[in-house]
Amino acid sequence: MQQYVIGIILLSIGIYLFRDPAEKKRTVVGHYALGISINNTRLYKIFGLIGAIIAYFTYESYIASYIPSDFPIPQSIVVVLILLIGAFIARSFVQTTEDFISVGGPTILFVFSYDYLKFERNIDILDYISKLPAIPNITNDVLEYILLLMVIFLSYLFRRILRRSMPIILAGFFSGLLIANGLNILFKGVLPTSRQELELQVSGIIAILSISYQIYFNRKKRNERKISKQEITPKKPTNIEITCPACLEYTVHKIINRKETNDGVEVLIQCTGKNVFDTICGNYQTVSETNQ
Repeated sequence: MQQYVIGIILLSIGIYLFRDPAEKKRTVVGHYALGISINNTRLYKIFGLIGAIIAYFTYESYIASYIPSDFPIPQSIVVVLILLIGAFIARSFVQTTEDFISVGGPTILFVFSYDYLKFERNIDILDYISKLPAIPNITNDVLEYILLLMVIFLSYLFRRILRRSMPIILAGFFSGLLIANGLNILFKGVLPTSRQELELQVSGIIAILSISYQIYFNRKKRNERKISKQEITPKKPTNIEITCPACLEYTVHKIINRKETNDGVEVLIQCTGKNVFDTICGNYQTVSETNQ
């Protein structure tokens, strides 16, 4: 019976994480606050709950026996503090993991890729680079400087991409892992005892579906918000038709300036019509603007 309860819990959490709506934001402080806000996702809430549960069992199993009976703080308050600390640690762990992958991911990927090619495939990239012909008028120092700028730019670009996509990737990964193994437990009635018994292939398929759906859903929500924010506002006219007191013609006047006063909006206009001498009148006058 216990394994079915665990399977249902895993399946429920996996379904909960399948679509992670990125609506709220968490404030980023320190050197990460570079105009980038990170989504307050369901993944953080789930890990906060898991951290609180682990902290509670840890308190009941180990910490409670060390607390004296005459401890000045009531036991209920101690339990609440333990739960909050556990939730905070677990939530911070996920956020730190996300930040670490976003910041150090491109560099670590480059190092691991170089080591894999060199030691597993016997391909040394530096040997191929040394065989390239020399570039005229570019010294090695200048070439190293150019390569350094390229690496910095690519690292910054991938960092921004990863920072925005990591919540979706992590939520999809855990969703696939929990849904696939939760269903496996419910169908087989036994808990997996080794890594070989985990449904990794099915987990990967569900994770890809979850990530694809989240990207589509978040993009759709952003487009809907953009459309809703676009208010249809009437454009202010750039010219008006009025009778000019100088040339006495009812013609087009160009609006030069608007000025708000206590009596309303005063508009400075210039006549663009032609007078009796067949030249542009150019007379200036001030009129009051009324809402129609």
